[in-house]
Amino acid sequence: MDPYADYEFYTKEYGGMAIPEKAFTRLATEASFFIDRITFGRVTEPIDEVKLATCKVAEVLHRIERNDGKSSESDGSVSVTYDLRTKNEVRLNKAAVPYLAGTGLLYRGLP
Repeated sequence: MDPYADYEFYTKEYGGMAIPEKAFTRLATEASFFIDRITFGRVTEPIDEVKLATCKVAEVLHRIERNDGKSSESDGSVSVTYDLRTKNEVRLNKAAVPYLAGTGLLYRGLP
């Protein structure tokens, strides 16, 4: 699968700077698979909203990979473990939905 956005779109149209070029294609491909999942495979031609969502999701994936979140913490005898899978899924949705909300691609009913 080719990602919905390339590095040139990421840097010039989206204005992204957080992801190094060598990592972008892999992250954008993963982001594209995520977008396919939440749009129920309805993306036939990557419109600008889809490309922008891909860039944003790729940036969130990049931050997740850099492990900017905690998986657990403790304070004395109290220890808390976070479900990062659920937390990350919420982060990815929050990244993509604002770009895709007006496109009809997120509609859960029958076409």
